[in-house]
Amino acid sequence: MQELLDEANGLLTEGVRLRRSIHREPVLERVPGAMVSLGTRPDGFAEGTAPNAHSNRYLLQEDALATGVAMYAAVALEFLK
Repeated sequence: MQELLDEANGLLTEGVRLRRSIHREPVLERVPGAMVSLGTRPDGFAEGTAPNAHSNRYLLQEDALATGVAMYAAVALEFLK
């Protein structure tokens, strides 16, 4: 798994990194798949300190949206090969 993450990280733009989740996803124990979480922490917040997406104080780092769209498009194109 780490080898796969290292290879994928080599293809990403500077400042964008994939990492393995410490959380278990029960659905992935039954069917093949992957879960993706797009980090949108705004500048000025240390990791883990920004209000999360379920908060009324949430601040979106809009530049991350382009990265998310590109990632999903790449996954879809790879799937269609």
